Amino acid sequence: MKLLQLFFLLLCIGLGTSTQAQTRFKITEMDAYPRLTDIEKAHFAGLEIDAVVHKDNIELSFVTGQNDKTPYINTYTYREKINREKIYTENNHDGHVMVMITYKKGLFDRDQITMRQFNPNGEVIGSFVFEEERN
Repeated sequence: MKLLQLFFLLLCIGLGTSTQAQTRFKITEMDAYPRLTDIEKAHFAGLEIDAVVHKDNIELSFVTGQNDKTPYINTYTYREKINREKIYTENNHDGHVMVMITYKKGLFDRDQITMRQFNPNGEVIGSFVFEEERN
């Protein structure tokens, strides 16, 4: 029984401290409205992101696989947690949501990040799903 309690305690500590670590995600699905062209699909096919989760935001570094030494980095503000998924957003100057990030932490499955982009009318114009890269 003590061994089981120790394991649970170590698991909780590990999950609590792992949120500050950088995690690599690979793109698994992409869609755009009305549709992605073949050139756009080829451009996004190798897209990866490095994610660092903080208390108030998530920082995503977009890595294209090219020799660019300075990846595009953007920070999204934490909004709420719904059904074990953390929601982060980037808003324009009027307060409308331009990008919504959903971070689903998997205990036994891979973590997943879904990125949705919106036009000024609030319609989804792009959707990308990334899964945690594990060895």
